[in-house]
Amino acid sequence: LVEGNFDLIACAQYGLLNVVEPLGTAFTEDHARKLAHFTRKAVVEFDGDQAGQAAAERTVGILLGKGFQVNVVRLAPEHDPDSFLRAEGAEGFHVALSQSVTGLDFMIHRAGERADLDTPRGKAEALSLLLEFVVPISNRVERAEWITRLAERLQIEPHLVEVAAADVQAKGRLRQKRVRSTAESSEDQERVTSWKAQLEKVTLAERELLRAVLEHPEWREQLEEICPLDTIRDVRVRALLEAAAKCDADGVAVDTGNLLARVAQRGVSALMSRVRLEEKGPLDWDSARNCALGIYDDSLRRRLRELNKDIRDALEAGDHELFGHLNKEKITLAQRIGSV
Repeated sequence: LVEGNFDLIACAQYGLLNVVEPLGTAFTEDHARKLAHFTRKAVVEFDGDQAGQAAAERTVGILLGKGFQVNVVRLAPEHDPDSFLRAEGAEGFHVALSQSVTGLDFMIHRAGERADLDTPRGKAEALSLLLEFVVPISNRVERAEWITRLAERLQIEPHLVEVAAADVQAKGRLRQKRVRSTAESSEDQERVTSWKAQLEKVTLAERELLRAVLEHPEWREQLEEICPLDTIRDVRVRALLEAAAKCDADGVAVDTGNLLARVAQRGVSALMSRVRLEEKGPLDWDSARNCALGIYDDSLRRRLRELNKDIRDALEAGDHELFGHLNKEKITLAQRIGSV
């Protein structure tokens, strides 16, 4: 696959056959379907500049998703296939073909250009990007092999990559279901949107609290005394910490596998993967305690905002008895906030 008309003409002039280009437009899934009638193997050789490499990335993603075996020839930034052939000839072109890399290796390289793969955050960003291309691969054996290779290249534990892949796959099915469910009522749509937003608002303090319990199960009871479970806003974190308490009660190790086995909520596996990938070094007791105090303080302040609204409503309604009761609660709550 080449990018432009002159690239295709140059290939024909140098006797290179079985070359196609998408007629001056971006490569699409429709192009991939048509190409599949003739072959399931493709070599992508687009312009070497940033725009060409970005186009190659999009094309490789489409081809991988359609089950193609894909390789990529990376040209120098100053070259496109036409200029490369004029400079190096057909022999040089065949050498470049022999040095091509697999489609996914190309994608890993591109991800490494965007993110620092030596940092946990960079690895998490790269993994999230790459799984969008790996998960749609239709051949299960090939997909499993690529998941293993991703774990090796990014230096991430294989089971974490598998967990993240499963979550991406679940999200993909959810997206497809939403597209098909055009007859949903507006009330149902609002509920789905609200649920998704709630799941995505997990705070750093909540993630660090979960990490503390995973790395130091012996701290769990003390942290729960500081920050009762009902003060934790994110439903996934709360469910996982409740599962940790059950593990303790059952005499079972508090680890990733046992927690996931006890929590069936959607999005939990992605959260666990995120917590593991974004670790920033050893977590000491003071840091864990501060996270718990911060969550508790935040819960009190949320209740204070609710009380202020309820007090205004009671005043507007002329309900002096309720106003007095709420005002007393507000004073007590303010004192608790001051003592945190």
